[in-house]
Amino acid sequence: MTSYAEVFAGVYTAIAAHAQHQDAGDTDGIMALYTPDAVLEVPGMGVFEGADAIRASWDNWKPKGLQRHMPVNVVITDWNDQEARATTDVVFIAQGDGGAWSVQIVARYYDVFRQSGGKWLFSRRADEYIGWAPPA
Repeated sequence: MTSYAEVFAGVYTAIAAHAQHQDAGDTDGIMALYTPDAVLEVPGMGVFEGADAIRASWDNWKPKGLQRHMPVNVVITDWNDQEARATTDVVFIAQGDGGAWSVQIVARYYDVFRQSGGKWLFSRRADEYIGWAPPA
């Protein structure tokens, strides 16, 4: 049986890698973290089902400047050998034209992971925005 520590390490690694690939605009890196039948739900932007729809979305959302997604407070809410669920708080900051960084979004991710080839991959991510700053 898979231990809690193994599940946490795999899930945390996937969440952190997703944030880094997202901030770098690395769609291929992001897509390596999703199952082919994954679902992505983003408030105000839609529900994207399957790898092709998710890839197209990430291609459209490539960063236009410096940014960082900072995932914190990862909590495994349920798990077994094949599937895990987690909630993660995230703060998204971006550098403005004057060089100052500011908080753009505070959110929570509700993720479902599936074990595949020794890795935990996203099979569903649903975002919940807790606070955000509208574009200037």
